[in-house]
Amino acid sequence: MIYNCTFMVDEDQAESLLRWLRGGTVSRLTEGLTDSNPRLSTLVEVPGDPDFASHARSFALQIEFRTIEDAHAWGDARLMPLIADYTAKFGIERAAIFTTILEEIEL
Repeated sequence: MIYNCTFMVDEDQAESLLRWLRGGTVSRLTEGLTDSNPRLSTLVEVPGDPDFASHARSFALQIEFRTIEDAHAWGDARLMPLIADYTAKFGIERAAIFTTILEEIEL
């Protein structure tokens, strides 16, 4: 299972968000996890919307779990408090977060 957390902020908040994520947030989220392979990506293009990157930035944090139950337990215990911190820091009007749980399947 891959727990995907996508953070979207105004362009002028992008560097602040990266500092927040790298400055301890990711390590707090992954502390004690084994084989979680955390990774951070950024959205570079929305096909058909050439202006997208000029007004918003999106960053996806992905963490792997063995079972969906493990993903749910982690989300409840660690991610929910983080979402409250995120909206308090970046403002609900200027920042959004959405989460999904993905399962890798064979081609």
